Amino acid sequence: MRLPSAAEAPKPSPVERVQVPDTFVPQGFSAKRSRELKSERQAQQRTYLNDDGSLTTRFYDEPVNFLVQDGSWQAIDTALVRLQSPEQVGGMHSMSEGDPGWETESTQAPISFAGTADVDPLVRMTLGSGLSVGYAVDGVDSVAGRADGSTVTYADLREGSDLELVAGGSSVKETVVLKDKEAPTEWRFPLQLEGLTAQTDGDGGLAFTDSDGAKRAWMPAGWMQDSEVPPAGRTA
Repeated sequence: MRLPSAAEAPKPSPVERVQVPDTFVPQGFSAKRSRELKSERQAQQRTYLNDDGSLTTRFYDEPVNFLVQDGSWQAIDTALVRLQSPEQVGGMHSMSEGDPGWETESTQAPISFAGTADVDPLVRMTLGSGLSVGYAVDGVDSVAGRADGSTVTYADLREGSDLELVAGGSSVKETVVLKDKEAPTEWRFPLQLEGLTAQTDGDGGLAFTDSDGAKRAWMPAGWMQDSEVPPAGRTA
């Protein structure tokens, strides 16, 4: 029922049938589906081909790839893998034959860690051309290390003390954890160098130079932090 002056309802538009796509094609970058173009790698960037044909380049704050001898770029992977023999780290006379230790999976400067804390060297970074930097820790027990990802922990290597070593793409971070008041307050780290000379850098650190005087590695000065951090607004 309608009034005589009421407008007639519009007629429906024709129905058009469309083909439903068989599969959904995601647009842009997908961590699961996009494929890296290894030929486009640079030290701090990676480029990906997306399913829709577009390209995505991701930039990083630090190197994620390193240049190898054939001119290509290889991805950095600091995960630690087991070494097969003592010779791979420090030689037959310096490594524990029972536990040869670990090495980084893929880094510009290969970094190796001993299986037990009393080995000399405990950690070594190989710089190429016969150059390397390594060091041990004096006065420690023969405790086994425990690797997790990029970190090796030597628990209770001295009284009330742990040592944590974290591998980076071209670095090693060392943390000495003093767990109680009985922990020793003096630590010595004898160096084991190949083709390098150590000298102070004027800021509390050490510079390692080759026979031409070029700096090939550097060790910054250490620092301390109390684990009991006071609440904001209060001082210890």
